[in-house]
Amino acid sequence: MSDLVPITLPDDEHLKDDERWVRHLLEGTVGQTRVIDRRGSSEQGKHDLEVDLPDGGGIAAVEITSAADSARLRASARADRYLSGLTVPGSQIWWLVQHTPQTDARELSRSASLVALVTAMEGQGLLSASSLSDYRDPWRDQLKALGIQSVHGIEGSSHPGAVSVMPDFVASYGWAGPRADDWVNEFLASDLGKSKFAKLARAVADERHLVVLMYPDTDGGLGIAGALADLLDGEGGGGLPSAEPPMPLTHLWLIAPTVPTRAFRWARSSGWSVVRFPPEQPQAV
Repeated sequence: MSDLVPITLPDDEHLKDDERWVRHLLEGTVGQTRVIDRRGSSEQGKHDLEVDLPDGGGIAAVEITSAADSARLRASARADRYLSGLTVPGSQIWWLVQHTPQTDARELSRSASLVALVTAMEGQGLLSASSLSDYRDPWRDQLKALGIQSVHGIEGSSHPGAVSVMPDFVASYGWAGPRADDWVNEFLASDLGKSKFAKLARAVADERHLVVLMYPDTDGGLGIAGALADLLDGEGGGGLPSAEPPMPLTHLWLIAPTVPTRAFRWARSSGWSVVRFPPEQPQAV
């Protein structure tokens, strides 16, 4: 989602890469933070951060999590393991292959069916095929059976015969209104959402903030990015979600992969709004 943020703040080494990135992002908006969940300490297992509220208003507990498509992550990891370095002997084409979560990378590496597919395509002078094409396309069903979204060949490249396997594209068709509310409610009701709620419920704090980092390779991540692109900072109204998270949450942040980085922020006292983080903070790329 972004370039890794160097370890520069106190106790950064106790945070995961994404958590550290979010911490640096929040510093310019909520104020100076301190790490609570430190490895090997008596605080391990508690919420991630705390912030002193302005004017002696108490303490805000902050828990950071990510929304990622676990099936896609597993499929990508298996593709990296079994299909990296794949080549097509004698081919003069650089093949770009986009796989879906249904891809059996291990089977593809054993059966040579992917190599056979692109070899047949090259033999027919075909450099592009997609499982999303018209049903009359003779290559469509072959790609779907292999768990592949698309294949594209590049002629005259410096990588003849190489096969580069990468995740498929995720399409999003809007995220405002009911679609956004459904996503928020489903996430908060998930096992992950419940575990984060439990951490915040145990916190001795005046505010409880849940921060969700939305990955760009998910429907929610792309949807929120598209929705935020059409909204101005601080804007309210019909373009915003309307879901109201349950107690004990007082704030919910949905951080999107936009440039500059923006977020939907919900506060129990004021509802939903759009926040753009200061440009000096680490931005998504």
